[in-house]
Amino acid sequence: MLGARPPWFRTARSIGGAPWVPFEVARTLQAQLDAHQQRLQHAERELGEARAVMQRLSAQARRQHADPRDMEQLRAAYAERMSDLQEELRLAESRLSAAAAQADQARAEAEAAREQAREAAEKLAECEPSPSDEGIRLLRLSEDLARVRARVEQEVESARRAERTASLLRLTAVHDNLRRGLHALPQEPESPWFQGYSAVLQQLDRDLASAGATPFGAAGDPFNPRLHEAVGTVPAQTTDSIDRVVGVAQPGFAMDDGSLLRPAQVVVAVQA
Repeated sequence: MLGARPPWFRTARSIGGAPWVPFEVARTLQAQLDAHQQRLQHAERELGEARAVMQRLSAQARRQHADPRDMEQLRAAYAERMSDLQEELRLAESRLSAAAAQADQARAEAEAAREQAREAAEKLAECEPSPSDEGIRLLRLSEDLARVRARVEQEVESARRAERTASLLRLTAVHDNLRRGLHALPQEPESPWFQGYSAVLQQLDRDLASAGATPFGAAGDPFNPRLHEAVGTVPAQTTDSIDRVVGVAQPGFAMDDGSLLRPAQVVVAVQA
């Protein structure tokens, strides 16, 4: 009997144009071949048993001086049985021969398919490029170049961010001076000085906002040590005002990416 599918079966089947025999057909042919061999062996055993019985009957008849006509009947029955057995044996041998031929053809086709699969695998292996020393060197140079490029881009981005931060901090210093100058002026909205300082300060606020810097810090905000820098404290007038901002010495600025440009300097109300 055929065993499990050989490892080349799937490969042989996938090769176009190559003769191949399905596993199920080969297994069926082998099963038929085994069945014919069993029937042939069975027929040979029956033939041997019939010969033995005939020999015993002939010997018994001779010992008992039986009627020759009985011997003729026994011979006729024996000849008929022998003829049937020989015909069955001939048919079994014919079927066995046909099955054996089919099995041999299946084996030959399977062997040819396996050989073709092996040759195809060898050709495929020959087609696969093997890395040369020059290729390996170029690959390493490419990787080094990629790492250098990434490091340079990171350094450029860090320098750009640092320059942006420095420029914005210089503008916030100008913003502080304008705000202090505006507060030092008489609070007269009709005064040209007051209007001029206010216009410049508003324009600077818009420029800082367009650059991504938003001012924060106002009286009444809860004190946050991550955003506020306490430059003074006063006793709280009410319980609700404890740990809240009561005055802003210098506003803070937050960037649009969530980072802190500078903290707000505030005065905080604390419990008396």
